[in-house]
Amino acid sequence: EPDVFEALASVQKRYNIDPKRIVLRGFSMGGAGTWHIGLHHPDRWVAIEAGAGFVETKIYAKQHDLPEYQERALHVYDALDYAENAVNLPVVGYGGDEDPQLKASQSIKNALANVPGLRALFLVGPKTGHKWHPDSLKESNTFIDTAGREGQKVPERIRFITYTTRYNKCFWLTVDALERHYERAEIEGTRSELKTRNVAALSLINAGTPVIDGQKLSAGTSFEKVKGKWRVA
Repeated sequence: EPDVFEALASVQKRYNIDPKRIVLRGFSMGGAGTWHIGLHHPDRWVAIEAGAGFVETKIYAKQHDLPEYQERALHVYDALDYAENAVNLPVVGYGGDEDPQLKASQSIKNALANVPGLRALFLVGPKTGHKWHPDSLKESNTFIDTAGREGQKVPERIRFITYTTRYNKCFWLTVDALERHYERAEIEGTRSELKTRNVAALSLINAGTPVIDGQKLSAGTSFEKVKGKWRVA
């Protein structure tokens, strides 16, 4: 992850890069990295494209009977556990129909089956192993190019999943504290009205007087939950 952001920063120093039109794309190991980095940082990209790769550890790496602390830490690493962050940006998932790693994009697709407002394209290359099928690549390029021409759009409504404040930002939302680390935290809604789970403090940009978990709050930027009640921090 640091390599990706350092390389990006280096290019941005030398070229006039539009930050609203940066695409994250990868295949195989790069596909896994795209799922991980793209869904952890959904506000950094105009779109992401992940080919093959993997999105969970235990089945892919044949890991069994892990100690409890490793099980909890896998939630931070396994993109399948925060797949719903894909609702915040255009997404392409791909795999060849003869490639065992097709399971990655299919798993993400299944996890998003009931998520409204999704802008996603899931492609399967016919009679294809661990490589791009040219027709699928053409279709993905068209989807990505369209997103790039339109530019990144700040969503009015977001859904953000995290298990750690290491990954805590989605456009106008910052998760400042969790009630329990390494457990699933959810935030969904608009700047004016949000529902949360396992969140102890958050910050909002241009929120006015928001309603958080049904509680109407005074104007502010940062908010915290104390004894089950939200207040301006």
